[in-house]
Amino acid sequence: MSQIPAVYEADADPGVYKAAFSRELEALEGWVDATRLAKGVNAVGVLQPFYLAYQEENNRDLLKRYGNLCARLMGEWFERQDFATSAAKREPDGVIRIGIVSQHFRSHSVWLALVKGWFEQLDRRRFSLHAFYLGADEDRETLFAKSRASHFEQGAERAAAMGRGHYRPDNRTS
Repeated sequence: MSQIPAVYEADADPGVYKAAFSRELEALEGWVDATRLAKGVNAVGVLQPFYLAYQEENNRDLLKRYGNLCARLMGEWFERQDFATSAAKREPDGVIRIGIVSQHFRSHSVWLALVKGWFEQLDRRRFSLHAFYLGADEDRETLFAKSRASHFEQGAERAAAMGRGHYRPDNRTS
């Protein structure tokens, strides 16, 4: 992950860093074999390829490889947990529920560049947004999120209950 610098030298070739990242990712993919799969989950989220997104070229394939590795590690971890049976079913009216957990339902680059667009653009007849806000600050963006979400929870305790499988789509936690 640390192959992509925050700032390049003026004459640096970003392709060199991208190639180094790809080589290191390949090594990591190979390192995570069946004997290391259970421990690999400890690395997910520790370092992110954040600066890769700032390169002015299509890095989808690299990010997809990274995402697939994270999904593989987290999928194995999930299988070992004692979570309640998923209620991930469509509502009787066919609406798909989407849960979003964030600390940035407020004026912040994550909200403004990514998440707000979901609240603005998703067809509310087809999708039901359930927002779980880990932050405490509120501003007009928070109010906008509340107005567009089918359900809005604020506070880490409520989100933790959701993570333990205790979130109920009828707006109750247990």
